[in-house]
Amino acid sequence: MSSRQSEVFMNVRDLRKVYRAEAGLFSHSKREIVAVRSVSLEWRQGETYGLVGESGSGKSTLARLMGFLEQPSSGTLTVQPSERPVTRYVFQDPSSSMDPRRNAAQILTWGARYQNGYQGPRVALARARLLMEEVGLNPLDLDKRPGEFSGGQRQRLALARALMSEPLTLICDEIVSALDVSVQGQILRLLLDLKQRHGLGLFFISHDLDVVTYLSDRMGVMYGGQLLEEAPAEVWARGPAHPYSRLLKDPHREVDQGENVIVSETSESQGCSFAGRCPLVQKKCHIETPPWKQIGPEHRAACHFLTEK
Repeated sequence: MSSRQSEVFMNVRDLRKVYRAEAGLFSHSKREIVAVRSVSLEWRQGETYGLVGESGSGKSTLARLMGFLEQPSSGTLTVQPSERPVTRYVFQDPSSSMDPRRNAAQILTWGARYQNGYQGPRVALARARLLMEEVGLNPLDLDKRPGEFSGGQRQRLALARALMSEPLTLICDEIVSALDVSVQGQILRLLLDLKQRHGLGLFFISHDLDVVTYLSDRMGVMYGGQLLEEAPAEVWARGPAHPYSRLLKDPHREVDQGENVIVSETSESQGCSFAGRCPLVQKKCHIETPPWKQIGPEHRAACHFLTEK
């Protein structure tokens, strides 16, 4: 079923996340960092939604909110009722989310006892063996600890752990960016295979535009905490509309995708987050939040100067 025909699985409306930090070494006041600015989107059943943007643009914060790892400052997340877990989060560095003292069997089965329908350790271990095989690991290695696996193998183990609870979706946050290119391809092919076998929806974050457009049904572009464009992946690949999207896609761009973005430092932030770098910028861009413009079927962009179709 295509993403255009499937039902909305998760509805995100006006989601905001504000962090409060010390204003300075000798200051007792707090400053506010707006990491996510009023983001709204729909994630559809069985869909792969790709999210791109420079480091610091708010992608991972948005993903953590959608994965229920953090609470939003405001806004709503609505999901379809289900007996299965809604989603599981797969981190960029699996080692940071695995206890180095536990072996693979313990890592895979530890959370199972807290799930509805837990049938005991033998059933959980049997499922762990099956998933080890499914992700391309040897079940005989269940007694190994994380440090005894390679980086690619640890990411496979992380995927197996995420699937132990039979979730409806996976949120994959830069899961191949730290791996060698050859290993990246293997993990991406595995991810597509797992999606097909388990009927998964994927929320996939990456700096690699080619990877995101290849994997995704639809994709979004973030900058400075704002979602600036959303389109079917094949449409975006042919020609994005937003000035920032065009900059990202330009092979001769002056900044790379890994450069940090300075997010707004006030909860009352207005205007377009890209105004400071936009070639089309005018005064209103700094003071008025840009409206969404419908560029084409399922293609929208937030810019004052784009023409609706």
